[in-house]
Amino acid sequence: GGVLVQGPVTLDPPGDNGSANRGPGLLSSGGAWFVVWNTGSGLFVARVGADLALDTDWADGGFLKLQDSGGNHPEIAAGPSGRLAVVWGETQWGVSIFDGATAQVVAHTTMGCASGAGSNGDGHDITWNNAKGEFGVLVSGQGTGLCDKPQGQVDVTETLHRLSPEGAFIGGPLSVMCGYTIGAGHRGGVTAKPDGTYVV
Repeated sequence: GGVLVQGPVTLDPPGDNGSANRGPGLLSSGGAWFVVWNTGSGLFVARVGADLALDTDWADGGFLKLQDSGGNHPEIAAGPSGRLAVVWGETQWGVSIFDGATAQVVAHTTMGCASGAGSNGDGHDITWNNAKGEFGVLVSGQGTGLCDKPQGQVDVTETLHRLSPEGAFIGGPLSVMCGYTIGAGHRGGVTAKPDGTYVV
């Protein structure tokens, strides 16, 4: 067991919070905590200080809204110069990059079935690759969410996308695993080694 040192803190973004269980992703960066999750009103990021107090001077009363709907199962990673990136997915997937200090959104891309990646981006993750100076975004389709697959199949296509800190895709997606059988609820994870190699 453990002892609760601080908190808990309750975050209440504007709008409907009926689907607030869709997440959250959590990251410590630049002396603050960033919490990202999907509510009934959209995909939000909150900036929380080291004292676990909501930073109400950041964005809109402490909350940055990345999109109006969707955004399930978000993951977050810290890049260079205070930039953070969020990937989400379920029936489609997408990525947002924003400045953690100013709350300025640098890039926002919503993807569907593209370049062989499944339209069900449910098994996604994101990491910063310091050696290559890029974000690595892992996306998996599953079951009926795959492109060009008939209903009921559970083959999975998994691809790695490379993304610049400005949100531009670098080259084409790299096929990691394609066409293997797996049950529903597939999740993916990715990290980058110091030499720039990605590990899935």
